[in-house]
Amino acid sequence: MDALQRIPPATPRQRELEEHLRELERALSDIEAQHERDSQYWAQLEAVIDNAPLAIYLKDAHHKYLLVNREFERLSGGTRAQLVGRDDFEVFPLPIATLFREQDSEVVAKMKGIEFRETLTLADGTHSFITSKFPLRRAKGGLFGVAGLCTEITALEATQQELARTQAELLKKEQLAALGELAAVVAHEVRNPLAVIFNALQTLKHSSRPDEQGKLMLDVIGEEAERLNGMVTSLLDLARPEAPRLAPTQVIELVRSSIDAARSAARPQAEVRLVVPEPLPLAQVDEQKLHQALVNLVSNAIQATGRSGPVVVRASTEQGARPMLRLEIVDDGDGVAPDLRERIFTPFFTERARGTGLGLAVVRRVAEAHQGTATVEPTPGGGATFVLRVPL
Repeated sequence: MDALQRIPPATPRQRELEEHLRELERALSDIEAQHERDSQYWAQLEAVIDNAPLAIYLKDAHHKYLLVNREFERLSGGTRAQLVGRDDFEVFPLPIATLFREQDSEVVAKMKGIEFRETLTLADGTHSFITSKFPLRRAKGGLFGVAGLCTEITALEATQQELARTQAELLKKEQLAALGELAAVVAHEVRNPLAVIFNALQTLKHSSRPDEQGKLMLDVIGEEAERLNGMVTSLLDLARPEAPRLAPTQVIELVRSSIDAARSAARPQAEVRLVVPEPLPLAQVDEQKLHQALVNLVSNAIQATGRSGPVVVRASTEQGARPMLRLEIVDDGDGVAPDLRERIFTPFFTERARGTGLGLAVVRRVAEAHQGTATVEPTPGGGATFVLRVPL
């Protein structure tokens, strides 16, 4: 009790220092609380940036990377530790780095945000982006750096291209349907007078005795009438998009009979070789329609301009999710120009003086009716290879 009574009371200076100490403690506590809030804010911001579905980056005024997110790491193929502190020429191939530097320079020169559309070849393939770049200014003015936000549109572009292809295919089918209706009307109207012409020819040949010139003229009329009748038949085939009547079919026998029919119609002395590298199973196809398509293809190959060697018909199978029957008709003629490889399958397109332009259109119609494809590609060494693929 006596010892306590001997402690002198705090002086004004001591009380002032104690109060100042308490203020410092409160200030430190406020700073720590603010630091905790700032740390939480930056952690949340970093989480948002890292999990954003677009590539985000920040460069300083010297084009060095200051910040990158996970998407940028994925696309660039580098880690954050490898990227930060380096410029584009240390990270990307020269063409990409040059493009990025030119974009940055344009943003800095105009001191405003600019949107760029880019297609870049990166380590994992080709990517397309829409990139928004904008300048960052210091609080007291002047350039701090450039920021970029890259949205990948590779999948979107692929979808748009597929949509465009689908729309084009739909338009083509609508046009073919309209053409088919017109063809059916024309064919019907032509077939009746053709029947009269054939009857008249038969009557003239049996009831009169024409001289050599007359016989020649009657033969010409008959040939042209037959050619016109063939065109009418092709028009009707094109105009009737009926579903195929699928049945188990011996492919080899079907191909052999098609080759015989094509040689008989086009050039009986033509050499046609059948190549079958493997035993073929029964195929579920419309035998009549596939026969017609093969006759058209083999006839075209036999009559190919510039052909000197034999026509080769190769029959094989393709394994996969959906096994396919693959029929190749190969010639060594002048081939088909690249810009014509799709056009030759459109109705009435032909480069032959006496062609109707319907044979290959019918071939593609038959292939599509079977949910298959009909294409043409160059033959190695010269010529054309027509490929007919239909599901087994």
